[in-house]
Amino acid sequence: MAYKYVWQRGRRYYLWGTYSSWREAYEEARLYCKKNRKNKYFIQKVEVGFWIPEEKYRLYMSHVFKMW
Repeated sequence: MAYKYVWQRGRRYYLWGTYSSWREAYEEARLYCKKNRKNKYFIQKVEVGFWIPEEKYRLYMSHVFKMW
């Protein structure tokens, strides 16, 4: 599976998920930062939609450890 990622300050951050509020993204990030202290994150605000734009929040994390 191909991951989407961005480079931020010399570190690769992987797209973890898209959320409708900043608070949801923040709670998800804090949950995984408690499990792994080396994990870093940032939340990006984006507009989606062409006719009716709405704000979404993307959560990027430095360590991706999902189990499929």
